[in-house]
Amino acid sequence: MRTILLFSAILLALFSSCSQKEKVSNNNISQEEEIDEKKRDYSEISHLKIVWSDIFSQPENEYFVYFYSLYCSHCNSIKNFMIEEALAGNKKIYFSQASGDHIINEEKAKQNGVNSLENLAIKGYPSMIKIVNKVVTKNVAGETAIKSLLNS
Repeated sequence: MRTILLFSAILLALFSSCSQKEKVSNNNISQEEEIDEKKRDYSEISHLKIVWSDIFSQPENEYFVYFYSLYCSHCNSIKNFMIEEALAGNKKIYFSQASGDHIINEEKAKQNGVNSLENLAIKGYPSMIKIVNKVVTKNVAGETAIKSLLNS
């Protein structure tokens, strides 16, 4: 019984921390304000989705490929940001959803200068590569590294 109560308390704490309200301080007056954040959907960027075999065959000289999984919590936390960046159009970003074609190999993914699928690997999900003139110049993983790459 004690274990069930402890487990219930932990679940309650986890779910209650996922509130869409945020305390906002305005002129030293604290108030609760609803965050009106639009939930984005990958269907909004369906024209930017590519498969593994098409990574090096895009028409631009410089572009990014974002690798994600629908079931990855880290991917879901950066989802709105990635879709908004792609829709803004400042940088060409293609999206590649997790598949059995993706090669995940952290050591192999550290190599830059890759220009073929046989040598390409990603570090996991979410990951992003930057391609310039059909050559991988950057290969990063994680929300912070992806945002940093897009802002550089």
